[in-house]
Amino acid sequence: MKMKMKMKDIRRVKTSYKENDVIFLLNDLTDIQNEIAMSIEDKEKDIQAGKKHYSETIHIEEAPTQKYLDLFHQLLNNEEIIQDFVSDLNTIANKIIGNNKIRNQMNNLSTEDKNEIVICSLARAGTPIGILLKRVIELIEYKTRVTHYSISIIRDKGIDENALKYILSKHNDKSIVFVDGWTGKGVIGQQLKKSIQEFNNKNNTNLSDELYVVTDISYTADYTGSHKDYIIPSAVLNSIVSGLISRSILNNKIEIQNNINNSYHGAIYYSHLEQCDLSNQFIDVIMQYLKRYIENNKRNFIYFAVEKDKQIEQKSNDSKNEHIDFINQYMEKYHVLNINLIKPGVCEATRVMLRRVPRALIVRDKNEIHVKHLLELAKQKDIPVHIDKNLLYNAIAIIKSMSDDK
Repeated sequence: MKMKMKMKDIRRVKTSYKENDVIFLLNDLTDIQNEIAMSIEDKEKDIQAGKKHYSETIHIEEAPTQKYLDLFHQLLNNEEIIQDFVSDLNTIANKIIGNNKIRNQMNNLSTEDKNEIVICSLARAGTPIGILLKRVIELIEYKTRVTHYSISIIRDKGIDENALKYILSKHNDKSIVFVDGWTGKGVIGQQLKKSIQEFNNKNNTNLSDELYVVTDISYTADYTGSHKDYIIPSAVLNSIVSGLISRSILNNKIEIQNNINNSYHGAIYYSHLEQCDLSNQFIDVIMQYLKRYIENNKRNFIYFAVEKDKQIEQKSNDSKNEHIDFINQYMEKYHVLNINLIKPGVCEATRVMLRRVPRALIVRDKNEIHVKHLLELAKQKDIPVHIDKNLLYNAIAIIKSMSDDK
């Protein structure tokens, strides 16, 4: 089903990505960034005090240190990490292709719709993943037309419905798949299901609420490459590996004051970081690995992907419960009263260290390549590091309770 949609005078946010790689359905709030921006500390205080939702404000990102950038490049040259990453990307790509073939058999679709896959990545962690999946699927299924949109979804607020309506004005609802980078506690996956179910009920559409991620440590995603807790290289950096855009913003008060309404969720383009942008370089480097992987596994490509997923899906429920029990155990151990203040997994821990106010970093093994960048951030910010060999993941970060300062 396609939807009629008119969207007037929307200025979409600029990006450093190549035009064919992604269409950002995010409103450009760059000109009013000073009205939205706050320091990390002030933002954290307002969020925890309930004065602001996290999506209403943002801190202006700064360039990373050269030492930290060197750690990012070391990850890109680490054979084990890259092999895990490209293998998991290929697994997801094949799942998307396989599910698309099943969809075509079950539905009376036009030839145009049958030959189309629409990747809808969740900005911004999902954006580079969406670009890589688009390119991989185009390599494997050269007759398939792949379009990639990146849109906003916000915890407690929901998905950008105007963005969905725009996509549905261009594409069949059965062609759309949702993609993100990883899971931590599975909150965004839950929000996606809730949002899509509400959207379908209101609009008489049939969008799938299934989520594809590279790695799913919480066992909550519908499709994943693996459940390993490893560092996805794009998680190490903020905007300079995500097209130079900020995370998404939803601040209706500010937008109305500036005559910006009836539009998409917003974002800022960080022009001051153009000199250190690595967004396209990251995609190009990973694509070199992906092409070699596809060539080496060409004959058994689909077989490997399906077999891998069967192995993954067998232990899902028990592992999900283990994950929940472990989070609860560590909340008690470290006296964390709010579940939003504990972030499991090395990718989520990285987000805390980059853009929140950390209280502590817990790692399983300080010599692991997956946590070297976290230890550097902890050193820069003078954050205590605890070593816990019984940790279920490579790392956990705990956000500081700002009420402790009172």
